[in-house]
Amino acid sequence: MTCGKHYFIFYFTSDYKSKATTTILIISFLLFRLLKKGVTLNRDTEIAKVQIIADYFHGQFTVWASYYTGAFIIVIVFLATLFFEGKLNWGYYTAGAVFSLLIFGYLFASARRNYDASLDGVQKMIGLVEKGEPLPALPELRKWKGKKPKYLFKSKSLLTLISIVLLLIASFISGYIWAYNSAQDEGRTLIIEKIAHHESVVLNLSSANVLTQLRGMFPKKLNYTDLLLWGSTKLTYTKEPIENRTTNPIEILNRGVGRCGEFSIVYVSICLANNIPARLVIDAVVDHVWAEVNPSEDNKAWIHVDPTQSMVNKKPIVNDPLMYVRDWHSGLKMVLAFQIAAESQVLIIDRTSYYVNL
Repeated sequence: MTCGKHYFIFYFTSDYKSKATTTILIISFLLFRLLKKGVTLNRDTEIAKVQIIADYFHGQFTVWASYYTGAFIIVIVFLATLFFEGKLNWGYYTAGAVFSLLIFGYLFASARRNYDASLDGVQKMIGLVEKGEPLPALPELRKWKGKKPKYLFKSKSLLTLISIVLLLIASFISGYIWAYNSAQDEGRTLIIEKIAHHESVVLNLSSANVLTQLRGMFPKKLNYTDLLLWGSTKLTYTKEPIENRTTNPIEILNRGVGRCGEFSIVYVSICLANNIPARLVIDAVVDHVWAEVNPSEDNKAWIHVDPTQSMVNKKPIVNDPLMYVRDWHSGLKMVLAFQIAAESQVLIIDRTSYYVNL
């Protein structure tokens, strides 16, 4: 109080120079206080900017982490579904899960790396604010993450592209495994159905009723090559769809048209009617039917016969088992012969080595 009183007396009793000096000092003091207050406000504003940017980077990390976690869960659930439906064994399931986990770990670590690099930038911003230096506008700050550590992928777009490619690869591998196992299951089902079908065909064409009717068509016994020529006069090959296809030899002869299935069924049945051992032959994969005969009746020397080619060309095509691989380039996989045995039993014999020269 005394100091203020003395200062007041000094101001009004001094000369103009002293008053001017005093006035300048007072104004300078007031400006200093105002500037100090302004700096404080700016500092708070800049700190708020930094907090906004920190929240922005954290939100980005959370979004990316959510994407990657969701994709990982989808892949694992997909693999688990295949596994529990029996389309995957433990090996495939484990490999797919481990591969997905590696991709997830890589992507999650990459997102975390970007977040950490962003926090480095935030720390740099705080350092500038503490020095009293202003920060750029928010749009520019979002691009400013500071100096990143040296990693394999520095570009966010490149990292995203690689992540998508890796996820696509994982999906492709999972899909391929699923399709492969599905195809195998479907293939096994088709093969089983095909075998069961031809087993019933052989039982039907060798029935006593059918053979009795066929024997009435032959005044005298014919050999297996003559029977091929006889069949060529009774059947015509067609590529057109056949309505209500039948496996009964009598009905096929009455219609007079057919394809390899009908030709082979008729030939095997007329051979049996003439007491010549004969059997139907198929491949589990290739769509063709032919026959084998055993003229010596010793059940050992079985000869290849293609009734369709023989009857269409009107010349016997026999004892040429390699024609399908050599001339047709057929990928024979599993050749099976269906032979009628005692008590209406059908024997199924593997003849693959005879036709592919293993």
